[in-house]
Amino acid sequence: MSSLAMVLPLMRRQLLSGRAVRPTTARWSRRFMSTKPVRILYGSQGGTAQVFGMQIQQELEEHPDREPPEFLALNEFNSLDKVLKEDSLNIIIISVTGVGEPPDNARDFYEYIMANNEQLSPDIHYTIFGLGNSIAHPNHYNVIGKNIDSKLASLGAQRVFPLGLGDDGDCIEDDFDTWMDGLLDYTINGRKTVSEKNVEGDEVVAETKEISSSSKPSGTTSPRQAEHEPLQVKASQEFPVSHDNLLHVDFYQQGAEAMEIVDNKGLSTTGGEQGLRELQLQVPSGASYETGDHVIIYPRNSSCMVDSFLQLYSEHDPHATIVDGGPGYPHPTGITIFETLSHCVDLGAAPSPSLARFLLQRKDIHYKQDIALPRRTVLDLIHEMGSESVPPLQDLLCLLPMMQARYYSIASSPKMHPDKVFITYRPVKYLASTGHLREGTCTSHMLSLVSGSHVSAALRSNPTFRLPEDPHIPIIFVAGGCGIAPIRGFLEDRLATIDKQATAFGESLLFLGFRSPSDEVYRELVQESLSKGAITTAHISYSGGCTNAEQSCQLISDTVRDHGDVVLDWIENKGAHVYLCGGARSFGAAMEAELVNLLERKMSSEDATKRLQALIAEGRLCEDLAD
Repeated sequence: MSSLAMVLPLMRRQLLSGRAVRPTTARWSRRFMSTKPVRILYGSQGGTAQVFGMQIQQELEEHPDREPPEFLALNEFNSLDKVLKEDSLNIIIISVTGVGEPPDNARDFYEYIMANNEQLSPDIHYTIFGLGNSIAHPNHYNVIGKNIDSKLASLGAQRVFPLGLGDDGDCIEDDFDTWMDGLLDYTINGRKTVSEKNVEGDEVVAETKEISSSSKPSGTTSPRQAEHEPLQVKASQEFPVSHDNLLHVDFYQQGAEAMEIVDNKGLSTTGGEQGLRELQLQVPSGASYETGDHVIIYPRNSSCMVDSFLQLYSEHDPHATIVDGGPGYPHPTGITIFETLSHCVDLGAAPSPSLARFLLQRKDIHYKQDIALPRRTVLDLIHEMGSESVPPLQDLLCLLPMMQARYYSIASSPKMHPDKVFITYRPVKYLASTGHLREGTCTSHMLSLVSGSHVSAALRSNPTFRLPEDPHIPIIFVAGGCGIAPIRGFLEDRLATIDKQATAFGESLLFLGFRSPSDEVYRELVQESLSKGAITTAHISYSGGCTNAEQSCQLISDTVRDHGDVVLDWIENKGAHVYLCGGARSFGAAMEAELVNLLERKMSSEDATKRLQALIAEGRLCEDLAD
């Protein structure tokens, strides 16, 4: 998911004054909520839902006549029946992870609520904002938020504000910005200001795009005023110590360690700067993993990017230690300004809609076209507006997008490499529409790692992505680009099983897609898998760059279609398990659409969609798709 910065309450008051908002069309309880206590609950895997919740918390804290809101993760309760509070507005911000699963810190609550059949008190008032991706994961788009919303309503709790659906496949920052505006107006003033586009039974989905930038009055904000207390810092020592990570403070998720780099190499000599690469990490002592698991990488900003920000604040010693950030400071203390800018905030990410409007000193921006798509950064906007737009450092550290961990599929099997994990990655580097060079924060950091150095990382189990226990079940592997990573792990797993146990596997199809023949990797592993029976058939295609007639120059979805009768027969008559691995936005969406098209050869379009969803529910269609 993309991240959103915390936004200062003063700034939002300046930005939102005079907004035109469309009235509600659905019939809702007009219960005035301005005096009700608020409990903000979040379930977040990458941190975005948590940041969204912090924004609401900050806004409500600006009203001294109200009781300060509670702000809690969904796993911070000793008893799950105490999560939802009576006579309060319970605001739940929750994302989707994996194949339609709740985030780790909300799993227990989600399972408890979904299994509960006891009626809840009607004095439990709630609203929900879900985070999903309609393009990457259309079959389980916002399923967690929707399920909780429907379940709470069916148990008698009172939905007092529409369900909001944030779509990371489009512009989730805009979605949340609009939904929160309406929620704040309702919570503080008792007015409903978000339109609902779909009211059906107990499920209400809020239209979060009713307010366009063109409907907001133009004008500029008033001059910036500092809202946060000044940072309390301790002067640096004569020989300051700079850490390569933040393992010495409470910052990373549980299980994070400094993993040693064993190797970092390009997999193709002709792949260019964006060719596929392989990073090998040493598994920490006492740790282990299974084939199909993930590794979390905690990136840091490049020194060049950090230095560019420090130049804006030359009056500050970058090696001074922050001992107190004041109320609402979101980062750990006890680290230097340089370390905070290096590890805690994403300097290459796009600013939130509110922050962008504030830095540009105008409201008439179209966030998606002006900021999100060209990937303009905070630094871009500051340079455009000049030195007068530079906020105080203590404010900037709260305004910048927070750094998020990145999940990577493990490209190895512990049966062959018990002490190492492999990652297959592609450096992200492109020219934005503005002509500026953009580089991925995490892949650039990974690219800089050399043997013997360390990276902050953690192993994470992925229990829904496993090979079937019965080796005779037919398998269909489909992977595009970096999606070959988990497939490589599965092939190693099956080869190791053959070598050690002389196991005979059932039939298996492998479909691989690459950008071009020069982009192809792991050909020797595929050939070995074919010769030893780890797979029975392999089809490799290239989206471009073919040099002879024997090469299949087409999209991988077209190759699957060409062999559609076999694929359909294996799924419907042989009980095959299907594994889809690759980018979610293009590969994942195209492959799910192609599978529906294949199923339509035997059934109606509606039944084909239901059949695909059933395969997912049965665990026979397994996805490992990267957002």
